[in-house]
Amino acid sequence: MFTPHAKMAAFGLSYGYGWFVGKMNNHPAVSHGGGIDGFVTEIRRYIDDNITIIILSNRQTTNVPQIADQIGWAVFEK
Repeated sequence: MFTPHAKMAAFGLSYGYGWFVGKMNNHPAVSHGGGIDGFVTEIRRYIDDNITIIILSNRQTTNVPQIADQIGWAVFEK
C-alpha cells in the first residue's frame, strides 16, 4: 500500500495504492485525502516520527492539505 508505484511530478510525491508516499514537511510520510457532499478530509502519517495528523471538515471549501502542512510545520518547529 505504501510502496511508490507512480511518480506524481507535480507534487514531488509518488502514489502507492490509495496513498501518496514521499516527504512532507521534509519528513518521510504517507497521506490520503478526499471528500464527498460537503465534507473533506486529510490524513498524514509521518512514519519515522510516529506522528499522525487527521483533518476533518464539514466545509467543502476548507483547504485541508494546507492545514495539515501548517500543523506539520508547527509540530516540527519550522
